[in-house]
Amino acid sequence: MNWGKDVYLKMMILVLLTISAFTISYIFFTNGIQIIVQNTLYLPILFACYWFEEIGFAYAVGLSFTYFAFSLIFNPETLEIKLSRLFVFLLFSWLIHKLGSRIRGQTRLLGQINNRLERKLLRLNTAEKLAHLGSWEIDLSTGKTTWSDELFRLFGLEPGSFEPTQEKRIELAHPEDQNLIRESTKKIIDEQCELEIESRIVKPDGSQRWVLSTGYIIMDENKSHKFVGTLQDITEIKLKQDEILYMSYHDSLTGLYNRRFFDEELLRLDTENNLPISIIIVDVNGLKLTNDAFGHRRGDVLLQRTAEALKVACRKEDILARWGGDEFIILLPKTRKKEAEMVADRMKSMCGSMCTDLINITASFGWDTKETINDDIHIVMKNAENEMYINKILKSEGLRGSAINMILKTLHEKNPREEQHSERVSAISRAIGVAMGLSETENNKLKALGLLHDIGKIAIEESVLNKPEKLTDSEWIEIKRHPDIGFRILKSSPEMSELAEYVLAHHERFDGSGYPRGLKTEEIPLLSRIVSVADSYDAMTSDRAYRKALDKRTALHELVKNKGRQFDPQIVDVFELNVFSDLSKGYYQGHIRQQSLKGTTNSSAKENLHVS
Repeated sequence: MNWGKDVYLKMMILVLLTISAFTISYIFFTNGIQIIVQNTLYLPILFACYWFEEIGFAYAVGLSFTYFAFSLIFNPETLEIKLSRLFVFLLFSWLIHKLGSRIRGQTRLLGQINNRLERKLLRLNTAEKLAHLGSWEIDLSTGKTTWSDELFRLFGLEPGSFEPTQEKRIELAHPEDQNLIRESTKKIIDEQCELEIESRIVKPDGSQRWVLSTGYIIMDENKSHKFVGTLQDITEIKLKQDEILYMSYHDSLTGLYNRRFFDEELLRLDTENNLPISIIIVDVNGLKLTNDAFGHRRGDVLLQRTAEALKVACRKEDILARWGGDEFIILLPKTRKKEAEMVADRMKSMCGSMCTDLINITASFGWDTKETINDDIHIVMKNAENEMYINKILKSEGLRGSAINMILKTLHEKNPREEQHSERVSAISRAIGVAMGLSETENNKLKALGLLHDIGKIAIEESVLNKPEKLTDSEWIEIKRHPDIGFRILKSSPEMSELAEYVLAHHERFDGSGYPRGLKTEEIPLLSRIVSVADSYDAMTSDRAYRKALDKRTALHELVKNKGRQFDPQIVDVFELNVFSDLSKGYYQGHIRQQSLKGTTNSSAKENLHVS
């Protein structure tokens, strides 16, 4: 029992009632008044048993026996009547005790039920908030509408701020969805069916949200029909669905449609009503070369710029998609071949007007048209692809030369010292080749190799190339990548593929301790061994960020000292006996640029390298 202020108050009342009962009885008994005053004892018995449970019952029993003893002294009635009254008091005490226990038990049970209901209601309200789920109820006989608090909040309104109605619900819907809500509500009421629709609502601040409405008709205990339902905010789910749908039909890099979407549209539009149907296939030139030279991020930029150019040139009804790695495809319904050609020309013009940071955008185009319903659209696509490849082959050599030339130009603009170094290595390498009695073809290869041997440095950070301090291990690893990068750049052009092999090996060492493959002696191509000597000599006799130039005699001594280890002994000997004297006299200094521009066996190669 909780002994609070309430209990003490009840005890005081009980004591007062008890004293009053005995006092009244005493007064009446001693004055000989013969009326039934014993009934006053029922009050303290009643309150004791009801208020204090087991203790109260014990109090009532004690009170009954006390009153029996009191009546023996003061009440002149017979003993039988007094005993009977004692029995009645005890029976009354027991009945009140049992009744009080039953009432208290039911009260506690109801309290527990109410607590559970309150907790469930709290959880329900919390769940509604978390799920953005509101509910409503409409009594179809009276039209009375009830909204949950969360339903008000879903609409951006304060709970209970107005008397809800079905018309108010329609009014809060997006104007384009109001008829849908009205017709759906009418249908569910008329046909007693279930409702489940997606629609939009407009909040007071003008923002729009997607909601899912569900509802059905029920009959309550009074046989009254009610329309009940829920409203859930599904905006985030809707946005995620839209995002997934978008990603499934779009290319993530360019934002254009992807191949899956194109295939579905091709199937949908391949009908007689859309004839003639034209297809244009576009292949971006130089993507692999751009990736190899400048990295895949720059290649991504090339694709994105191309996509922008094609999109601008397309008509509204055309369907432009990224078909593959470097290919785009355009579907042109109700377009004749001549019109498709005009669109392709417009695309070429747009591509020509746009460029990435380092290279102009060029692409190869092919197109064909389905004229009759019996023509196979896939054969039309194949014809367009074949024409594109033919155009690509016709233009590819000039492009590769232009791209390689652009790479060299960019490298030399970024680091002018590299241009001068390459020209000197070119002249020295050719001089060694002449002294060794190599053919004119081989000597011209040496000249070109000298110009191109460090082309892979285009991908190395300028801060690393020009660092005055000692390189860190990670920076040294970065520097050692340039032969492989140069190899991949030159390998993309057929006429440069042989030079690519020489560039890859120009940092191999005669004893096998070089990089990137650890080749040794005759495993290293001869032209690579020659360029290695010329490259090392010029590097030692030129000022660098991290040191001053060595004098020519000291540089020669270093070459001789490293014969058989870093350098081919035969080549060092030829350099010492036949080339060094001319170098020490400055013979090559005034002619290096001129010699680097002289004869090559391949005129297109001269054009590509800007050496003619």
